[in-house]
Amino acid sequence: MFKFQNCCKPRKSKPDIKKIAAEKGLKEFSLKTLSSATEDFHDKNKLGEGGFGCVFKGKLTDGTEIAVKKPLQNSEELVAKEMELLLESSHHRNIVKLLGFCSEGKEKLLVFEFASNGSLLDLAFSK
Repeated sequence: MFKFQNCCKPRKSKPDIKKIAAEKGLKEFSLKTLSSATEDFHDKNKLGEGGFGCVFKGKLTDGTEIAVKKPLQNSEELVAKEMELLLESSHHRNIVKLLGFCSEGKEKLLVFEFASNGSLLDLAFSK
C-alpha cells in the first residue's frame, strides 16, 4: 500500500526577480552597464562585505551614483526574497532606495541609490 503525503498541499512557487521588479517598477540593468559603472567590480570601489555578499560603488553614464550588491551565492531565490524584504521595508527615510536589479546568466545583482553617509546599520551602531 502506498502512502501519499502532501498530495493536496499547494506548492509555493519560487520568487521571480523579474516579476517582482515589474510589479514594483524597478529598472533592469545589464551586466555590462553595472560592470562599467563599478570598473568591473574593482576592489577600489568595494564599499563593504558581509555574510550575504559585497557592495560596490558605481557611477552610471548619466552621472548617477549607485551601490551594487553582489551576493556570494547567485541564487535567484535568495536575491528575490531579499528584494521583497527590502521593498516591504523601504518606506523609512534612512533606508536606501532599491533602484533595480540585474539577472544575467548566473549573475544576480541588486542596485541601490548610493548613500554617502553609510548604511542604516552604520548610523545605528556608530559611537
